[in-house]
Amino acid sequence: MSRNERTRKSLSSRAFSRMAEMVMTGASWASVFALWAVAASVYVSPATSRLAGAMGILFPMTLGAVLVSLALTLLLAPRRSWISILGLICASGSIRTYCPIQFSKPETVDADSSLVVMSYNCYGFANANTNDGQDSILQYVLSYGTDIFCYQEGSSQFPHWSAQVAAFAERFPYISQPYPEASTSQGCCSRWPIVRTELVTSHTQNGVVAFWIERSKGDSLLVLNCHLQSNNLTLEDRSQYNQMVRNPQQQQSTDSTLHTSRMLASKYATSAAVRALMADTVVQYLERHPGVPTIVCGDFNDTPISYSAYRMQRHGLIDAYRAAGNGIGRSFNKDAMYVRIDHQFCSDAFRPVRAFVDRTPKWSDHYPIVVTYTGW
Repeated sequence: MSRNERTRKSLSSRAFSRMAEMVMTGASWASVFALWAVAASVYVSPATSRLAGAMGILFPMTLGAVLVSLALTLLLAPRRSWISILGLICASGSIRTYCPIQFSKPETVDADSSLVVMSYNCYGFANANTNDGQDSILQYVLSYGTDIFCYQEGSSQFPHWSAQVAAFAERFPYISQPYPEASTSQGCCSRWPIVRTELVTSHTQNGVVAFWIERSKGDSLLVLNCHLQSNNLTLEDRSQYNQMVRNPQQQQSTDSTLHTSRMLASKYATSAAVRALMADTVVQYLERHPGVPTIVCGDFNDTPISYSAYRMQRHGLIDAYRAAGNGIGRSFNKDAMYVRIDHQFCSDAFRPVRAFVDRTPKWSDHYPIVVTYTGW
C-alpha cells in the first residue's frame, strides 16, 4: 500500500471516528435528558400538568435508551461513555425505586414479632366462583401466615363465604367490607379487632378506605386500603396496546401507531390527574393522624415512578418493596403491561424485612404483593 493510500485511509478513519463521536454524543445526551425528565416528572402533579401524568410510564423505555446508548458509545466512541454513566448515576435513586436489588438475604424473623400484610386486587373473585376456587384463595392467603389481608375489587359475598371455612374464620375473626358501592368492595381481614372504618376518598368505582385496627387497648394501627382511579382502558384499547407492543409489524401504518399511542397516553394522563388528587387526599388524611403506626397498600394503578407513589414517600412513608423487594415486581399480568402498580408503604414505626409480588396465583389480572414487617 502506497503512502498516499495509507494517508487517505487514515483520514477516512479519523473522519468516521469524529462523526461517530458527534452522533453518539448527541444520542447520549438526548437519552440522558429524557431519562432525567421522566424521573423528575414525579415532582409535578398530573392534576396541573397532563404531560407529567403520562411521562412516568415511559421510564423503562428511557432507561433502556440510555443503556443502549452506553453500549454503542463504548463500541464507537468510548471517550463519551461518561455521559451515559453520569445519567445513570444521577437517576440511580429512581432506577432503584423502579427495580430494586437487595444484596443481602431476607432477614429471618419470628412469626410472633412480625406482621405479614397481603394486598391483592381480586378481580371480583370472578375466577373463584366455585366452592373449590373460593377455598383455594382462602387457603392461599393462610399459607403465608398473613396477619392482615387487604383486598380490592372484592365481592359482596366474600365475608359470607369466607366465614364458612373454619381455618380462615379462625385466623381472621374480623372481616370488614364497609363501602361495597363506593369503592368496589374493598375489604380487610384482620387477626385483631377492626374498631373503625372511614371512606377517605372515592371517585366513580375507585376509592380509599381506612381501617383502624386495635391489637390491645391503646395499641392501634391504621391501614389504608387503596384502589386509585383506573386508567379506563376498554378491552379494545388494551388489545390495541397488546398488539402494538407484541406484534408491531401488524400495525397498519405509522399514523395508526401514533393515533393509538396518543389515545392511550391521553386516557392515562386524564386518569393520572384523578389519582393525583386522590393521593393528595390520602396524605391530608394521614396528616390529621400524626404518629399513628400506618400502612398504606393497594392497587394504585400507577408505576413506582409516578406522582401518587412519590406523594406517599414525600409524606415520609417507606416504600416497602423498594426497601425489601427485588426486581421489577410485575403485579399486573395482562396485555404486555410489565409494571408494578400494586404497592405497600409504611410509617417509620415499621421496618420492611421481606417484600415480593407472588406470580403464582391466576385468579385475577393482578398478582398479590406480600410484605413482612417488624416493629409493631
